[in-house]
Amino acid sequence: VLLGAGRFAARARSWVLCARRVGADALTTPRAFAAVLAADAVGNLTPLGLLASEPTKVLLLRPAVATAPALTSVALDNAFYTGSVVLMLAAGAWMLVRQAALPDPLRLAAESVLAAVVVGGVAAAWAIRR
Repeated sequence: VLLGAGRFAARARSWVLCARRVGADALTTPRAFAAVLAADAVGNLTPLGLLASEPTKVLLLRPAVATAPALTSVALDNAFYTGSVVLMLAAGAWMLVRQAALPDPLRLAAESVLAAVVVGGVAAAWAIRR
């Protein structure tokens, strides 16, 4: 439960930082935490998943934050979150490939795919910064 709460708190804080970058200074960490928790519940309780949870965040903030900055901050936060998930999956996959007894051709193919993911991630980060 504490790890789950920590994850939601980290997502809420990340969202607040992203919101400040787009001018939505009214978003506070407690308000973001409540919205993240409620939106995650909506996403888990409906078959729509992310299609329901992400707009729910924006709807929950309408009294405090304008729609455009709220949408932008949610999109920015999701981009950072997705990037961190991809990096963690790539790191875990790389460790698995390095530790597992794989035939050399399969190991080379797996490492090539992982290298392509890393290069793609770096290129995407560069493009976003431009």
